[in-house]
Amino acid sequence: MTSEPAEDLIQSFMAGKISRRDFVLRLSALGLSLTAIGAVLAACGTGSSTTTTSSQPWATDPKSLTGTVKLYKGPFAANEPALQQAYIDSFKSVCPNVTVSFSSYDWTQATAQMTAALTSGSQDVLYIPEVFYGAFPWATGPLEDLGPWTGDPAFQTLTTDFLPNYKTRPKPTAPGGVLGGVAWIDGAQAMIHLNLDLLQKAGVDPTTFNASYDSMTQAAQKIQGLGLPGVYGLGMRENGLKNFGQFEWYGYMLRAGTDFLSSDQSKPAVNTPEFAAALQMIADWHNKLKIMPPFGKYDWPGIRGQFLAGNIGILLDEPEFTGVIASNNPPIKFKNDVAKYPPGPKADVMLGNAGLWVMAKKSQNKQAAWEVIKHWTAPNPTYDQATGVDPIISDWQAKGFWQNDPIGQKIQNFLQYTHGPILNAHLQQMFSIVMPYMDQVYAGTLSPQSALSKASDDIQGIL
Repeated sequence: MTSEPAEDLIQSFMAGKISRRDFVLRLSALGLSLTAIGAVLAACGTGSSTTTTSSQPWATDPKSLTGTVKLYKGPFAANEPALQQAYIDSFKSVCPNVTVSFSSYDWTQATAQMTAALTSGSQDVLYIPEVFYGAFPWATGPLEDLGPWTGDPAFQTLTTDFLPNYKTRPKPTAPGGVLGGVAWIDGAQAMIHLNLDLLQKAGVDPTTFNASYDSMTQAAQKIQGLGLPGVYGLGMRENGLKNFGQFEWYGYMLRAGTDFLSSDQSKPAVNTPEFAAALQMIADWHNKLKIMPPFGKYDWPGIRGQFLAGNIGILLDEPEFTGVIASNNPPIKFKNDVAKYPPGPKADVMLGNAGLWVMAKKSQNKQAAWEVIKHWTAPNPTYDQATGVDPIISDWQAKGFWQNDPIGQKIQNFLQYTHGPILNAHLQQMFSIVMPYMDQVYAGTLSPQSALSKASDDIQGIL
């Protein structure tokens, strides 16, 4: 059994914090023989071709790496394991002696399961969307700081065509933030799906209905005015975090020119007249204009089912729903399309939710884990087309994305409007604070002004 200093040295070496040369010299200084040092190097699974330094933690020869990398990700599709297997198979050309083991977490328990995996070190590489990410990318947190790793020339080449800001977007601006993840995909977390047949019957122009909040409301009123049984002009996610209702009102908050917190993240910023006006509009959709189903009638799968059945004209949902629509059995009986949200009073943006690959600080195979991150970050038209996610690259057409898929092309172009969520350790707690107040506004039992005042006070209480 090695001494405690030797164990510390081994951990530092495995983490890429010291070079192989320094590792050998320092073990020699501790009195270990050359034979013992050779045994330790063999146990660490290293070779001369994987030399690292603190400024160059990546492997110089990935093909020499060995061991297992555990990959943890929530599913985007029912056949996610099969889609991931294609990545795993192709990874053999990069690291033929590394085994990648894939498993899924449950989206409804994502935060708890991600946290458990990271703090225990039971997973090496995790997929974390931005909305779940804010609790982790801090110097004292469970993520490896990937800043030094991104100096890898292969990664620099891979990300040459990435859209501006995505390389640095995963690093919080607040003190103590680290680059805990690298961006892989993004998309408007909330956008518009259209039943073109209903729009046509109602005399609504699908190219101009979203010029403003007022014009979208008027379009929904025209659809409602058709008087078709069970048909509504609008539908959206609501009624609790379990239905991901936060992704709807968060976008309205951003378009109102504000966020949960001030720019320096020192105080609440939700209580503004512009955001209150947007919430009043949604309350009116429910209770005054009645162009939406009664509040709480449908959960998220239920409102999607109504759209698939042809009963919703304008559905506010995420881009991945296009994959559900395309694979619906039986096929939908109407023509569908997508559209961006109307501009708000202060900003023309849609809530984004970039997907990030992160490395657990406790990973015991970091060089191989980094190779996995690079391989999975590379744009993949087959996977993206199957799941409806979007690569964050400028040359997506040249790389074969969304060929003969006009809806996919439109969604890809929405990336220019996306605005990520605030990167703050309290983000999930703030969602939990605000969501019940939003639902009370929708149900007509609380005014927007009172809801935002209460939410602001509650947020102040956790800062």
